[in-house]
Amino acid sequence: MARLDKGQLVVRAILGTACLSLLPFAWVSLRSSPAAISGTGSFTTFESGQVRPLALSSDGSRLFAVNTPGGTLEVFDIGVGG
Repeated sequence: MARLDKGQLVVRAILGTACLSLLPFAWVSLRSSPAAISGTGSFTTFESGQVRPLALSSDGSRLFAVNTPGGTLEVFDIGVGG
């Protein structure tokens, strides 16, 4: 086996120390999932738009309108002429 000079030994010592100091971080990142790190679990949050924001009653006398930002349901009476 070839002998290493002093410069090569220093470089190997620095690289070995750097690798050993990064080992705990690599272990933690391999053992932890992104959900576990962020604390969100497996739940995915999402919002969908209104499916039917306007609906007409079965007899056609009322119109129901959902006001999502206001958190209300508005009911309108529909007259004979519309």
